[in-house]
Amino acid sequence: MPADTPYNFNTLMLIDGEGKAFAVLCCQQDTLYRGKSFTAVLTIDQRAG
Repeated sequence: MPADTPYNFNTLMLIDGEGKAFAVLCCQQDTLYRGKSFTAVLTIDQRAG
């Protein structure tokens, strides 16, 4: 992320080691930039398929 460049943010996707998405977090619109803190709490429930 380049310094001094704000980005609109409302979705966060978590990617596993194989490059596959395993979780998507949708949140209230915010602006992210380098150095800004963002805290999210996520519980992952793994189930055998």
